[in-house]
Amino acid sequence: MSELSNPFTPEKPLNPDVAGAVKALFGAETAENVRRELGETPTEPTLVEDFNVDPTDDILGQTEQAEANAIKEAKEVKKLFGENFFGQKQIESAFTIKNEQGQDIKLIDLSPSERQQAEQMLIEKLQEDDIKTFLSKPENQQDIKDGKYLLILRVNTIKVNGQDIPLTIKAMNDLIDPDMEEKGQGKLLLNTRTESFFTTTTPAVALGELRRAQPTFEWTIVTKDVVQSTLVKDHSTQTIKLQEEADRIGIDSTKIKRRQPVQTVFDHLVSLRTINQRLLENTLDWSSDESFSPGCLAWCVGDGGSDGLRLFGWSPDGSRSSLGASLSR
Repeated sequence: MSELSNPFTPEKPLNPDVAGAVKALFGAETAENVRRELGETPTEPTLVEDFNVDPTDDILGQTEQAEANAIKEAKEVKKLFGENFFGQKQIESAFTIKNEQGQDIKLIDLSPSERQQAEQMLIEKLQEDDIKTFLSKPENQQDIKDGKYLLILRVNTIKVNGQDIPLTIKAMNDLIDPDMEEKGQGKLLLNTRTESFFTTTTPAVALGELRRAQPTFEWTIVTKDVVQSTLVKDHSTQTIKLQEEADRIGIDSTKIKRRQPVQTVFDHLVSLRTINQRLLENTLDWSSDESFSPGCLAWCVGDGGSDGLRLFGWSPDGSRSSLGASLSR
């Protein structure tokens, strides 16, 4: 990936041509849908769309150069992650179920403008300094190719009978689990809960708290499994090990986080439903949420065999051989 050796050079905030960015990332048909939704008429390809134009050519202005570079780099990152890139196409596929008449029902169906918003957020994330550093390291590039990391778009809502509802673990289990069993994909969950992390929390938590607009999106780079150095450690020691791992791979250790249970379930569901790969089959991911019971952290999520993911709490002072923590950024 020579394009990633010195990545993400633009320093100015991006303001890419809307349809041009969408065409570069999704194709001409989606780009024209965006134009129509925005009240624009179909146009000839712009410089941003036309990758036959060298982004460093003098014909481009400084802003256009930044736009073209950033969009091209986003495409290269998608190629780097390969099947472990889960964008709008993949999450829509994962959340498509059959109704009683055998028709496909898309619980997630982003509009052209929502797709453009999500793509712009991806471009912006890939411009962050520590993300650029992470992606520029050859050893990290090899780990990405080997499937150690995934890059995933998370959303907060799904549509049921034309109404937006929060995408909670409960909603995933109620709506997707029957379709999984029908398709021979096993169960989503081994057990259910009644606490708020199960019934009300949604995947794009951080952005949901800040923006409060629906639908809310969040792009995350996350280790597919738990970080090995966090196994057989108590909760506080795990946190230290996650920070050390972040420093090692070039990620800002102050910006990392543990997955919340709903995020772990979401990531597992999308991976299983799109590339038929279960996450955390033999390990458990320890979240940072406090449990309803004193002295116990909720929740551990994992052991995701065909019987489904397990959900349970564990004392922060304890440890076990299969209990670790994934690294999210």
